Amino acid sequence: MTGYMLRRLAGSALLVLALLTAVFFVVRLAPGDPAELHLDPDLGSLQRDQVRARLGLDAPLHVQYHRWLANALLRGDLGRSMQYHRPVTTLLADAIPNTLLLTVSAYAVHLALAVWGGVWMARRKGTRAERGATAAALALYSLPAFWLGLMLILIFSRALGWLPAGGMHAPDAALMAWPARLWDTMRHLVMPVLVLGVASAAGTARYLRSSLVDVLASDFILAARARGLSERAVVWRHAVRNALLPAVTLVGLNLPFLLGGAVVTETVFAWPGMGRLAVEAIFARDYPVIMGATALSAVMVVLGNLLADIAYGCVDPRIRLGGGGRS
Repeated sequence: MTGYMLRRLAGSALLVLALLTAVFFVVRLAPGDPAELHLDPDLGSLQRDQVRARLGLDAPLHVQYHRWLANALLRGDLGRSMQYHRPVTTLLADAIPNTLLLTVSAYAVHLALAVWGGVWMARRKGTRAERGATAAALALYSLPAFWLGLMLILIFSRALGWLPAGGMHAPDAALMAWPARLWDTMRHLVMPVLVLGVASAAGTARYLRSSLVDVLASDFILAARARGLSERAVVWRHAVRNALLPAVTLVGLNLPFLLGGAVVTETVFAWPGMGRLAVEAIFARDYPVIMGATALSAVMVVLGNLLADIAYGCVDPRIRLGGGGRS
């Protein structure tokens, strides 16, 4: 177990390093100069050189890379934002809780709907209702997040006026008592969670439906029915528990999609999270923030996949982590 985790951590560290190296050089080789955003067009070349030196852009690329990597690894210093003139770690620390609130809430909705939908479709295998639900799930899964978000804003905010169009708090939220402030945050959270959680749940429900259909045809399910258990007990107490084992791996696999979807969702709904911060940094060519957000996202994805592997080994006794396969 320990050896397996160490090997995975070493491989994951190399993967993160390769990703950061690629992003570092790609964003710097793209056309444009961040210094131009901080300059008066009438300034001369001397002032341009001074601004580039202040932003750390005057050194060769390999020197910039070694400097950034050494500061990040040895001192935990991700640099200072060119746009906000604040430490990147401070910006990320402010944004991460908001992104976690959105993604965790969306994933809870995702799992609840996926399990319910997968069970509902599996119990109606081959019926018109199941075929209709499958078609609806595929259609929902194929909808772009930004389009779905805009449609929800048009319906629930502009047309009906039930929910706020964007942001995380009302302008006067600081003056509210905590119950009112909590309710205000929940109202702002509804549409982003629907976009991020409901559409992706359609694909997971189809996966669980296939797994559950196989489990329902197993011998131990036939034995449970032969003992006189109700169909509800057979499905929820026996079949679903076993059908969920392969789905544990989806926890790690879905994490990159959740983080990627959060970028679009946070941008559409002006949610003040890490995804929106990264998008603003890309448009402003704010290299330190781009690298910091990429590094943090990569670490979260790698850790998510590692935890999913460990969880799968724990819940399924047939798996031995690092032991060479099944026992």
